Amino acid sequence: MASVFPHDGFDDRHKIRSVDRPGAITAASEIDDAVADTWLVPASNDGKRRYLLVDVARSMRISGDPGREGSPRLLMYDCDAISDEVGAADADPRLDPTRVRCLPGADEGGAILLIGVVHDHPASVFRVSRLLETFTPDTLALELPPLSVPLFRRYARDLHTPPRLGGEMSAAIRAVGEARVVGVDAPNWAYVRMLIRRLHDDSESRSLTRTVLADLGRGLAQAAACRLGAVVAALTPYTPRVYAHIAYEVTLLDDPETQAEHEATHLAQHRAFMGVVDPPPETALVDETREDVMAARIAAIRREGDVAVVVGMSHLDGLARRLTTDNDAADKR
Repeated sequence: MASVFPHDGFDDRHKIRSVDRPGAITAASEIDDAVADTWLVPASNDGKRRYLLVDVARSMRISGDPGREGSPRLLMYDCDAISDEVGAADADPRLDPTRVRCLPGADEGGAILLIGVVHDHPASVFRVSRLLETFTPDTLALELPPLSVPLFRRYARDLHTPPRLGGEMSAAIRAVGEARVVGVDAPNWAYVRMLIRRLHDDSESRSLTRTVLADLGRGLAQAAACRLGAVVAALTPYTPRVYAHIAYEVTLLDDPETQAEHEATHLAQHRAFMGVVDPPPETALVDETREDVMAARIAAIRREGDVAVVVGMSHLDGLARRLTTDNDAADKR
């Protein structure tokens, strides 16, 4: 065994590497004493027997009891395995690799799996559920205000699969099980502080103050309504639908190809519209500030382990760009 899986050759920065090898080793308990400080952990369920070799002696990114079969848990996403899952020739078309980004982890933090969605679309609900069940994070970050998360946790407890309320957000919470769940979207204190600072410092933005603050007020009211809804759901048998669910011409009962095609058409139409119509300056300011705040929060969370992010497609590339820039800056340091 030791000759097949030598201790040397590990990357000192990542401490984890992928290997493809035929065989039936699937648990730490099957590794003999000669390599007791090395765990071989399954990294994919695609039948290709992709594993990760983890040098426990030099890596703190493992939790679990090595003496108990099935207990080791890999804490760093394998972006290659994720790419294989969504890009395989026989993959479900709703997984669509153009809707997924994976940013590898490094010494200063875990990896980030970004899953783009069309809010409430059945194809997005499936994509989120499948990926998060297969690649469960340490923390799930949602495009929701922190005040709204308790209500969507309530939605996720629905006995139906997927949950009847909450769209892809409650489906994501259901899929990650006991993982930590946080809301990273506005309104929150970081967003309010950054927004006020930009309105104060930028002379061109000052003219937008009234419109932007009115938008902030509506966002706070909606978030507070969600929090109140969670309290009502906790104290009574009634679970209120506080947000407006978006209905589409397809449902989860349609075949995967139909769902994927409808989602792609919807996105293409949206891009075509946005390509000829410039957003109002207040919308651009709000969206830029939201993405800056979300990226900063996600960057902070990744220091504690791997993060999965569920976010609307309109924010996917913006967040990936900001987080990649932050990662590059950290590597240079």
